[in-house]
Amino acid sequence: MGARQPETMESLGFYVLPPYHQVQSGVFGDLVTEPTIATQVAERVHQLGGVHAAWLEQWFEPTLAAAHIELLSWERLLATIRGFDSGAELDEFYERCLQLNTRRAAR
Repeated sequence: MGARQPETMESLGFYVLPPYHQVQSGVFGDLVTEPTIATQVAERVHQLGGVHAAWLEQWFEPTLAAAHIELLSWERLLATIRGFDSGAELDEFYERCLQLNTRRAAR
């Protein structure tokens, strides 16, 4: 692992980028919160027999504490990007993602 400690970073973020309708419908509920993420990762470390307990304490927990965590819809991200660029290629990519997501949801 690198020598740079998470708390020394000026900015650190963890963003989940689902479609707006998934954000609004509550698909993610409380999944994208510091306590939920901490619990899930700690449970996984425990399932692995605690082999990574030092990593959890020395790296993961400080990283999580330093990170800004946010659920950010694709639509909001695209609107921000359009402020800098036309975003045409991203619009095409996003439309394709929606099509594929709809097909998988129908299965």
